[in-house]
Amino acid sequence: MPGVYGSLLWLVASIGPAAPPLPPCEVVEAKPRPDLAAAFARTEGWTGADGAYSIPLNERRTLWLFGDTWIGRIENGRRVASRLINNSGAWQDLSPPSPPRFFWRGTANEPAALLPASTSDTWLWPGDGAVVQGKLFLFVHVVRRQPKGPPAFQFDWFADELWCIDEPTEEPTKWSPRRLPLDPRWRWGVACRVSGEHLFVYSLPNGPRRPLEAPVVVGRTWLTDLVRGQPVWETLAEGDRWTTDLDAAQPIFRDGASEMSVQQVRGFDGFWAVYMPLGISRDIVVRHAPTPAGPWSQPLKVYRCPKEEKDLFVYAAKGHAELSEKDGQIIITYCRNLAASLGEHVKRPDVYRPQFVEVQLQPKTR
Repeated sequence: MPGVYGSLLWLVASIGPAAPPLPPCEVVEAKPRPDLAAAFARTEGWTGADGAYSIPLNERRTLWLFGDTWIGRIENGRRVASRLINNSGAWQDLSPPSPPRFFWRGTANEPAALLPASTSDTWLWPGDGAVVQGKLFLFVHVVRRQPKGPPAFQFDWFADELWCIDEPTEEPTKWSPRRLPLDPRWRWGVACRVSGEHLFVYSLPNGPRRPLEAPVVVGRTWLTDLVRGQPVWETLAEGDRWTTDLDAAQPIFRDGASEMSVQQVRGFDGFWAVYMPLGISRDIVVRHAPTPAGPWSQPLKVYRCPKEEKDLFVYAAKGHAELSEKDGQIIITYCRNLAASLGEHVKRPDVYRPQFVEVQLQPKTR
């Protein structure tokens, strides 16, 4: 079904009186990177998770943040003595490359989420984040159970917080964040990007929307205000004007996702959004814009994930610019999950961990 949705979105995007151009590139090659995925194929401790945002802490180290996470062991192709927690993290040194070092609270036998929720009836999933003047600013989603949802979707993302972590180079279990509430009219931080004197944040507006649509809006705040802990958010509205009225936000594109990335690509100007249309799709696309606010190009499909069995779905594609090693290269992760009981995850530990893809772009030659 996600493939049908994707095809409809491509059709809608291709018609209309003022369709934007395609990105100024073409795909040379797109292939899996099992060598990068192997670092996350572990059999003890951290043995799988989804999410997989990465935030460079400096030129040498990146921070990985994950959603629901399995802690335990894998023996004879099955999860053994395993527990599911709601989030975790890892450090990965980039120069020279090293295996990730994973973090969660508690112990291996009694694990607890790395990012603790404020109340016992909620949990947290990390969104995107950025380091500004040595401080980590992290968008965090507040989630509660929704029993009426279909299998694998029995949750309600109903609020967001902005965490300020003064010493992000300390071990994540020692963080003491300052938590700032965010306006409930948006689902904040599906991606963010520092550019110039602003932090740009990409979000999904709450409220009704048309079928087969996930509009993405962009907000910004001055870095000076952010560091002071007093961000004033503006949004891009109709007529390319910035306003503090978040209800006036004008979508920058309408086929977005609840997890994505906005990055720069070596050898190209501008900014690149990486995502799966509507969040669940076998297709991974990119859009290009000269500025973080746009105007954004049409989507260009850069990779189609392998076809899986009926109950397995793929989602949450995003790019990781700090892993790229040459001009035109985008390293992308996506997640795999089972629309079934947790018992199936016990029997299929190979499913629930990040998959890596390398996409090589070059400037258009025609």
